[in-house]
Amino acid sequence: MSPSFILLSLALIFPFYGWAASGTKDALFKGKIIRVASRGEWIRVQVDPKNAKFLNKSDGVEFWHEVNDGQRCKGHIMGRTEEYLLVGLVDKDICRKSMGLASGTYLKFYSEEMERNMTQALELRSILLKKKLVVGGRVRKLDKELSTHIERVAEVNERYDVLRKELESKWQGELQALEEDRLSLLQKHGDGQRDLDEIDLKLERYKIDEDVSSLDRWSLDSRLYYKR
Repeated sequence: MSPSFILLSLALIFPFYGWAASGTKDALFKGKIIRVASRGEWIRVQVDPKNAKFLNKSDGVEFWHEVNDGQRCKGHIMGRTEEYLLVGLVDKDICRKSMGLASGTYLKFYSEEMERNMTQALELRSILLKKKLVVGGRVRKLDKELSTHIERVAEVNERYDVLRKELESKWQGELQALEEDRLSLLQKHGDGQRDLDEIDLKLERYKIDEDVSSLDRWSLDSRLYYKR
C-alpha cells in the first residue's frame, strides 16, 4: 500500500486531522466536562476563558478525548458564559457510547465558526493596529504641542510686552506733545488776551464822543451857560 493512499484514507476518515497544520491553532481548545444531562442531550464544559468569547450561540463544535482523537463527536453551542459552555450533542447516543462522556472528563474542542471569527478578529486587529499607529502619531504630535504650550505662551507674552512698552512710550510721547501744545496755546491765548486788553484800553483812551461839536459851541457861546 503506497504512502499516498494511506494519507488519502486518513484524510477521508478524519476530515479534521490535518486542521492543526493549516488552521488557527487557538481555535483548538481544551475543556473539562462539569455535568452531563441525564438524557445525554447536552454537556456543560469548563473552558479557558481566553478565547471562548469567539464562540457564539449555535456555533458548531467538534470534540474528542484529550488522549484519543480517533473518536469524535459533533455538537453546537447552546449557551456560553465567561468560563462555561453548554454544548448540545448532535448524536447523543453515539457520543455517549463511543466516548463514554462523564463529569471530570477532559476533552479537546474545535469550532470552524470560532476559527472564522478569530480570523476576522485578526484582520480587524491588523486594521486597528494600523489605525493606532496613525492616531498614536497624531496624539504624540498633540502631546508635543501641549508640552510646549507654556513656552509658546511665554514667547507671545514677551513679544507683546515689548510691543506694549513701545506703544505706551508712543502713547506717553503723544500725550506729552499734546500737553506741550496745550501750554503753548495757553501762552499764546494769554498773550493775545493781553493784546486785546491793551487795544481796548487804547480804544477807550482815543474814543471821540459824537456830540463834541455842540459841546464846543456851548463852551464858546456865553449865552449858552451862566457865568458864576
